[in-house]
Amino acid sequence: MYWYLTFSSAVFSFIMIGHTGQCDLPDPRKSGFAPYIELFRDKHYAKVCELTVNFRGELATDADSINE
Repeated sequence: MYWYLTFSSAVFSFIMIGHTGQCDLPDPRKSGFAPYIELFRDKHYAKVCELTVNFRGELATDADSINE
């Protein structure tokens, strides 16, 4: 899962949270989420945080395994 924290001004923050493995599009290759991760990764005004601890529940974790 990735978090984005960007600043568009001194008084405004924008946070985008998502997971590249979760996509509802009929063709997941058309998702722009993963390219945005790379686009903003090296920008001075953005921070990409990779979360390493899963705080989701057991039901959500089991649902993720359906395509494994």
